[in-house]
Amino acid sequence: MPYITQKDRKRVDRTRVARNRGEFNYLVSGEVKKYLDKFGYRYQRMDEVIEVLSQYCDRIFTGDQALLAVCIEDIIENRDYEDDIEGTLHSVLLEFYRRVVAPYEDEKCKTNGDVY
Repeated sequence: MPYITQKDRKRVDRTRVARNRGEFNYLVSGEVKKYLDKFGYRYQRMDEVIEVLSQYCDRIFTGDQALLAVCIEDIIENRDYEDDIEGTLHSVLLEFYRRVVAPYEDEKCKTNGDVY
C-alpha cells in the first residue's frame, strides 16, 4: 500500500528511490496521480492507467501512456530492493480502482442512469 510515513515520503520524494514495496507503491501511485492531474480524470485516461498497470511487463506503450510507463520504468530501475514488481503494480492497480475509478463510475451511474 502507498501509505508510508510522512518522514519516508519526504525521503522518497527527494531521492526517488524505493527501498521496499510500500515505497515503490507510493512512487508509482504518485506518478498515476500526476498523469491524471495533467490529462484529466476522465474514463479514457483512467482506462489507460489500468492498461499500463495491468499489462506493464508485456507491452510497449505509445502516446500519453508512454509517459506514465517511462516514469514507472524509472522507479523500477531506481529501487533498492528485490521483490515482485508485477505484484506491487497489481496492488497499485487495485487501490487506484478502489479510490479513483469506482467513485467516478458511481457518480456517472447516478448522473446517466444504471446499466445493470
